[in-house]
Amino acid sequence: SYDEDAKLYLGAEYPDTPMQEQRAQLLYFDKKKMKESVSAGIIPEYSNVELEAYMIAKRIRELHGRFLVTDKKTKELRPARYSDMVILLRVASGVDDVFKKILTQENIPTHITSRSGYFKTAEIHLLLDYLTLVNNPRQDIPLLSVLHSYLGGFSEEEIARIRIAGMKEELLYDSLVRYGRHEMTQMSESDKERECLTEKVAAFLTQINVFREKAVYMGIFELLEGIVRHFDYENHVALLPDGEQQRANVRLLLQKAKAFEGTGYAGVFHFVRYIENMKEKEIDFGEANVLAEDADVVRIMTIHKSKGLEFPICFVSGLAKQFRKTDYSDSLLCDDTFGVAVDYFDRVSRRVSTTLYKNAIAVKKRMDARGEDMRILYVALTRAKEKLFLTGFVNDSEKMYAKQSFSQSELLKANSFMSLCVPVVLSEPECFVCDEFLPEELLSEQNK
Repeated sequence: SYDEDAKLYLGAEYPDTPMQEQRAQLLYFDKKKMKESVSAGIIPEYSNVELEAYMIAKRIRELHGRFLVTDKKTKELRPARYSDMVILLRVASGVDDVFKKILTQENIPTHITSRSGYFKTAEIHLLLDYLTLVNNPRQDIPLLSVLHSYLGGFSEEEIARIRIAGMKEELLYDSLVRYGRHEMTQMSESDKERECLTEKVAAFLTQINVFREKAVYMGIFELLEGIVRHFDYENHVALLPDGEQQRANVRLLLQKAKAFEGTGYAGVFHFVRYIENMKEKEIDFGEANVLAEDADVVRIMTIHKSKGLEFPICFVSGLAKQFRKTDYSDSLLCDDTFGVAVDYFDRVSRRVSTTLYKNAIAVKKRMDARGEDMRILYVALTRAKEKLFLTGFVNDSEKMYAKQSFSQSELLKANSFMSLCVPVVLSEPECFVCDEFLPEELLSEQNK
């Protein structure tokens, strides 16, 4: 419970900054208005996560180099850096990658503090697909992935021409082989176009076969290193956005390949199966750590990972994400304090109905769940030292402003952090200010 031991006391002292907005800010966009703007063709269609990322990116640019924060060492005011900012999420999966992608597009250096997502990174996924082909090229999905990539270099149109020229039910690899041998059933290209594409296909298949022959006598590390070197893959990924991270991920895969050779297993087949088993069991290396402690980047992390840390500027994001729904209508409920309760069965009418005792346990469980949600929110809100932003979306801002308080019973019905925060934000104008991200602002972001 929130008692004297848990109470937040004012302790730190900061220089006065009368020209800056000191209040915490609720940054939100109206989902209804955004949909109307999309329907009217004013803005492109984006997911809610992407819209929130653009909203945060806009505010970060406004803060960087302008908002004054207190230097940890000198205790004097200085312009905010990217490293002064953090984005906190309750659940990072499916959100942090999108945030990082949008912020990187907006030229904001970003780092995800996580231990997952390694196998989902594009640079690693592509290398593993190529190894899969070296093991067995007769697999359409990895073959299509490699063809339409830096390693293959085929355009969508070229792949379509190859497939159309082949037989209807055959594999993509068989179509490639046929095209490379001029054994096509249907041809609509000019002689020059056909000759150029045939040469390209033949070169691709030859290279695959070279590595397949090497795989017979080479270890997996030497083979993978040869693939990386042949395509100059490290330098290629280093030139992409967030290139240093991507290059480090490639080097980490080489290290894992070398370590795999020490397990007693050998060959491409066993290494590919090893990786597939890790994916199935959701075992992840986590991306390679290339971040220096003083790196000037915006960090994205879970609220859980932020425990014990503090940041001058903190964005508590994803507030509109729904709480996990738990069904308390089961015929049997258990509680550490109240014990066990079951439904009542009337033998005469043969009807089942709930009992007062079972309803009491259900209410207690809802209160416990809401209490845990509020404790997590408390941790997030207390990570900010000098400036706090709450970000998310509302379904209809007019309805949001119409309701400025809620009762204890309504508290149990709250389905997100946003529904918990909005009544407090609106009822405490001396502590909070609301700022809506409008469709026009998104349009201006796109035009930059």
